[in-house]
This record gives sequence, C-alpha cells and structure tokens, in this order.
Amino acid sequence: MKFRLLGLLLVNMAAVVAVAQTQPASAPAEEMVDNPTYQAWAQYKAGTTVTLDSKTEVVAEADAPPMALMSMNITNTLKDVTPDHVVVEVKMTMSMMGQNRPMPARETKIPAKIEKSKADFSAFTGSKKDDPKVSDVKDGTDTIEVSGKKLECKTKEMNIEMKQGADTMKGTAKIWSNAEVPGGLVKNVMTTKEPMVSTMTMNVTSYEVKK
Repeated sequence: MKFRLLGLLLVNMAAVVAVAQTQPASAPAEEMVDNPTYQAWAQYKAGTTVTLDSKTEVVAEADAPPMALMSMNITNTLKDVTPDHVVVEVKMTMSMMGQNRPMPARETKIPAKIEKSKADFSAFTGSKKDDPKVSDVKDGTDTIEVSGKKLECKTKEMNIEMKQGADTMKGTAKIWSNAEVPGGLVKNVMTTKEPMVSTMTMNVTSYEVKK
C-alpha cells in the first residue's frame, strides 16, 4: 500500500509539472502552433528561475483523514534559448513521512511549436503517452499574489482522465496562468476521485527573470 500511494502521488505530480517532461513532436497530420510555455520562457535570458511548492494529500474516501501526504519544492532554471526550443533544468526536493529527498536534477527541451490541440494546456500536459484526456473546459480570470505582486491570470477548469498502468485516474483540475511568469504556470489544483481521492495544490512562490 505504501508504494501504491507513493506511485499515485508521483502520478499527480507528473500530470502537472510539464517542464519536467519532454513535449514530443507532433504527428504529421496535426497542425503545429506556437507553444505558450516556450514563449513564456523564451522572452527571458538564461539564469531565469521560478520556484514552486506543491502539496498532495491522498485519502481513502472523501472527508477522511489523509492516508499519505507529500510536499515538493521545485526550482526550474532556464539554461538555453534557441529559435526551436528552450532548455530548462528542473530540481526537485520531495518531503514525505518526515524525510526530505532531493531528486536528481535533469534538463528538458520545450519546443517552440506544439500540437494545436495541446496549446491551451501546454503548461499542464506532459508527454503524449501520459497526456490526460481533458473535457468540459471552462475559461475564466482571477488574481493571484506572488512575492507581493498581484498577477492577473487566465484560468481553465476541466475534467481529466489519465491512464496509469492498470488504473484510470479521474478527477478535475484548475490552472492559473500568466505569460509574465517563466513557463506560464502560476497555480494548479488537481483533485482525483478514482482510483483514490487526492488533492494536489501547486503554486509559484517566487521567480527571478534575466533580460
């Protein structure tokens, strides 16, 4: 059970930390458009950073005490900008059961172009294999404060469904985005209902840009 819970917690993280995954080239039949995540990085120079915190709780059923709790600190650093892609280094520290565990840093390329069907969710979706199925999307706006600065954000609320081994993870998500923030993602809240009830909240705590 311990390892199953940990796996589900990591699945939640993988579904939203897009910069920690490579976004692949499109199938030839699908139209390619500008990638908002690339644009939100490419406007800055190497050395630009954004730091995010996340907390994930898993419970056996709604309103029950948490069975597992995991928090993560994530630092994304822009390493290189080219007309075709940007390179971002991702460093994570995971905290679970009273222990902090740094994860190996890794670099990923975020392409300048992306499939048209994924463009609105480029800060959310990961690799094509693991992409959640998104439905019932609702657009909105909201204001979020980061490091004392108020950011006017676009929001998207949606239902999600994603395969993980033999399980199908189902739930809802809400994304806050602002192009001023490196990478575009400001906040994300994802709640799953199957196979377990969980809530993951991720938000930008600070960012520093180089121009």
